[in-house]
Amino acid sequence: MAIGAIEVFKSSGLVIPGDIAVTGFDGSNLSNYLFPSLTTIEQPLESITVNGLEKLLSIINGFKVEEKLSNDCTFITRQSCGCLSPQRHNFRNRSFSQNSIEDHYHYLNSIIEGEEDKSSLHNMFIEQLNKERIKKELLKDIYFIDCLASRQIEYNKSHNYLVDQWKLRTISNKISGRIYFRDILNEILDSLAQLDINYFKLYLIQEEVIYNNTLNLEDFTINLHLHYQDGSKVINSVEGIKKGTSDLFKSDDSVLVSTLNWNNIILGFFEICFIDMAENTYDILGDVISNSIYTSKIHLQMQDSQRKLEMSLAETRCLNEKLKTLSIRDEMTGLLNRRGFFELSETLLEEAKDNSLYQIFFIDMDGLKSINDNYGHDFGDTAIIELANTLKKCFRSNDVVARLGGDEFTVLIKSDDNYDFDHFKERLKLELNKLNITRKYRFKISASIGTTSFNKSSKSDLYKLLKEADNELYRVKKDKFREP
Repeated sequence: MAIGAIEVFKSSGLVIPGDIAVTGFDGSNLSNYLFPSLTTIEQPLESITVNGLEKLLSIINGFKVEEKLSNDCTFITRQSCGCLSPQRHNFRNRSFSQNSIEDHYHYLNSIIEGEEDKSSLHNMFIEQLNKERIKKELLKDIYFIDCLASRQIEYNKSHNYLVDQWKLRTISNKISGRIYFRDILNEILDSLAQLDINYFKLYLIQEEVIYNNTLNLEDFTINLHLHYQDGSKVINSVEGIKKGTSDLFKSDDSVLVSTLNWNNIILGFFEICFIDMAENTYDILGDVISNSIYTSKIHLQMQDSQRKLEMSLAETRCLNEKLKTLSIRDEMTGLLNRRGFFELSETLLEEAKDNSLYQIFFIDMDGLKSINDNYGHDFGDTAIIELANTLKKCFRSNDVVARLGGDEFTVLIKSDDNYDFDHFKERLKLELNKLNITRKYRFKISASIGTTSFNKSSKSDLYKLLKEADNELYRVKKDKFREP
């Protein structure tokens, strides 16, 4: 870092250490061959590495180690801090040529010869320089400096490459971690700033395009979704919706246009300025954007499919409820049918306490056949519906009221002191009288009732209990219509 700082300061016209003093922590051999040479710290790197690995192995093996690990470093005083006087050579802002060792020799010779204030020491040095042995030794030193400089350049290239790859991995993880399209666009914008990109456009094809040799992109609609230039940004832009790719991109050589693909599907394009990074940067960035956008599309399709599935399941549940209702309800009266009566009654009895007392009523309309024969079946149906509505009024909401078929009805109630057969019989008689007075039909609506009581603990069969109530109804009807 300090070596780089010296080069920057020198390129800015600053004199080191006259205008600014520089010290470093590089400890590199190259520090001694700079002009001015760098005051720095020399670290025992080998010792630090060995000691660090030993401590790490001790920790892995469960041994206790000292909290601090120290190594002796050597402070080397050179010219960059102003502690030593550097030789004053006028380099005339000229850089070393790394093409050949001879160039270095001639360059050094021209520097010494160019000094106006030559001393006898300089002249002596020039004379010795021309001697072959001295010349060879000097060229060896220059070659050694050349090798160190080349090695440092390669290190810097490797370091920059690793930093670029780390940036790309970080950016790739962030973009790939997004599912929703707008979040992906926001992550792309953040990535552009990290990569020092000042121009970027993202175009996506509205239709799904499968690549083939005869494909003509002029037939498809291309939308501009992201436009970034010098810090200003537009997301989800609706401007620039165009047909085809003609006149869509910049015509100059400062940008690169790349296709966004997922397998053989062409998703769109991105337009990007050239950046000082590895050659594979554009490919990696394109692959990450392509995969993320396609994943977002698949996610949206899955959400849409899930939404349709949920709607379909809701419709199916609704239809099932309707089918279930139809299977347990009487279409004419809306009361439970025979199947519904037994299902609901059995459920009710299973949940009841053992000492609960219940009654079953078997109800039969009087004279339905006569109504049908004298007034028609429509009036017969009307009479059945009127009786069903009257039964609804007479019973509680938690009583099980059903039409078994024809003119036969049944009811299951839980008995108590104020709610039993006699109570219901009087209530039904009163309601039917009101009905006959208000409706003023040409016929009278009446009904006969048979009943049976049981305790849940008796575990009597519901079908047998209903049969007992039916037998009681038969006796009631026989007495009711017995000829005098």
